[in-house]
Amino acid sequence: MLSLLFNALQLLFAVGALALVGKRFHEVLFQKQLDAKPYIEALQSEVFEERLGAAEQLIRAARPAWIAELASVFFRARTEGTSVEIAVADAWQQLREETSKGIYIIVGFARIAPPLALFGVILQLAAGFTGNQGLTALQSGLIESRAIESAIVTLMIGIGTSTVCFVGGGILRKHVRKVDKELEQVSRALEEAFVFVDRPTE
Repeated sequence: MLSLLFNALQLLFAVGALALVGKRFHEVLFQKQLDAKPYIEALQSEVFEERLGAAEQLIRAARPAWIAELASVFFRARTEGTSVEIAVADAWQQLREETSKGIYIIVGFARIAPPLALFGVILQLAAGFTGNQGLTALQSGLIESRAIESAIVTLMIGIGTSTVCFVGGGILRKHVRKVDKELEQVSRALEEAFVFVDRPTE
């Protein structure tokens, strides 16, 4: 009974970990991701041509993508007359935190799963070899066989959970670095474009 309860808790742990990985994958890799290079080029081109209304439409259409959110802050700061540099730096930091949210928890799941599985293996074997098995004990080797099978299942759940979380965390970290680079690119592109727009005219 205790071993079944442990497996149920272990499965609940695994489902929670996989749900978090899936949620972060959906958000970071799909929901808030754009093909950055053509988007930044199109946005910069609109600013160079001083079609700021069209540039703002591009930003609105692309939100809530990360780079569109930063571009929105850039435009809003210019419109409100506040410091663009400070506003962009603050927004950039917030977006960094948002993109990396949940990664440490996922890595924590990956590290906890193997020792948790090992504890489960010990529990399964102890229950199988030392517990009161009733009529099952009359069949030679049945108790030991079931205990070993349960221990293997417990171990595989733990290894599987750990593997998915480690791999998922690694992919997310790599993508966070990519997003951070794209945020830098859109910020630099807009700065260059507005330096051109704001140049003194004869």
